[in-house]
Amino acid sequence: AHEDEKFEATLNLINLSFNSCILLIGDSLQRHTIAIDKKEDADFFYDLSVQEGNKWLQRNEKFFSKLKNLVKIIRWDTWLNHRNFSTQKNTVLTLIKNDISYRTSFDNTINLFLRKFCQHIKNPETIDLQRAYHLCMNYLVEESTALCLWPELNCHFDLYPALRNQAMKHTYEQFVFPSYPQLLH
Repeated sequence: AHEDEKFEATLNLINLSFNSCILLIGDSLQRHTIAIDKKEDADFFYDLSVQEGNKWLQRNEKFFSKLKNLVKIIRWDTWLNHRNFSTQKNTVLTLIKNDISYRTSFDNTINLFLRKFCQHIKNPETIDLQRAYHLCMNYLVEESTALCLWPELNCHFDLYPALRNQAMKHTYEQFVFPSYPQLLH
C-alpha cells in the first residue's frame, strides 16, 4: 500500500492539496512484527528494520522526490528518542491497565491483526500466539505513544492508506483530540 502507483497517486494528491508535507517512515517500529514468526526478540531485528526503511526510501525516492511541499522526512527513531517518549509511554500503559475500554481496543486490534497474519503464512500453527500477542502489544503501545507526540509537528492531517486501527483511533480520541482538535485528522 505504500509502494508504486498507489503511493505515487497519494503523493500527487498531497501536491495538489497541501502546502507542506512531512513523510514519516515507521521503519524501526516494524521490528516487532518481523519477530512474530521468528524465535529472536524484536530488538534482534532492529538493524534489519532500519535497513528495510533505507531500502524503502531508495525504492520510492523517485516518487517522493516529486513532492514540491516536502518539509522533511522523519524516521521512527525520532519518536523512540523523543524527550517525552518514556513519560508518554507510561501514560499509555497506565490507561491500558486501568481502562477496560481502552485495553479492549488494543486486544481487538491485536486479535484482528494476528488472524490476518496467520492467514498469510504457510505454517500458522507454528506461531506462539502468546508471544505474538506480546510483540503486537509492544508495537501498538509504541505506535500509540508516538501518535501522542505527533501534535508537535503541527500537522492537520495524517494520511495513511487505511483507516486507523481501533487502538490508534481510541488513542487519538483519548490523548490528541481533546487538546489538539484541529490536528491529525
